[in-house]
Amino acid sequence: MSLLAGLISLGVLCSTLACGSGCDAVGCPFPLSVRLTTPLSESGSYEIVIEHDGSTERCTFELDANDPPRGVSQDCAPFFIAFDGSGALTAIEINEAPQQLSVTVLRDGNPARSATLSPEYERQNVNDEGCGTCPVAIESL
Repeated sequence: MSLLAGLISLGVLCSTLACGSGCDAVGCPFPLSVRLTTPLSESGSYEIVIEHDGSTERCTFELDANDPPRGVSQDCAPFFIAFDGSGALTAIEINEAPQQLSVTVLRDGNPARSATLSPEYERQNVNDEGCGTCPVAIESL
């Protein structure tokens, strides 16, 4: 990576995370992380369905085991999906803090994972003391 590309990447990262000092050093992370107990790596058409508070959010994507995605995908706003280094789906990061939700992952129209979750959020300081806290929970699917 060239120095210019590195500086641009750092600038994008800082604008995304609100780099700075004191109370604006880092913004709140996604409140809810749903981690798959066994990553999904089989090729197919996937759909993630999240239901909570009377709304339904959906995301569809193709997973090709011969050309797997890596990292975090923003294609599923308002949530992100995370892939490991081998391209397997490992987590769903949700930018809301529902008290109860239903999460279903379908592969080729068939349920691959499904659960109703009731997250227990903890309040965490992400910056200096006195800057406020953020709700954070991790659930398994």
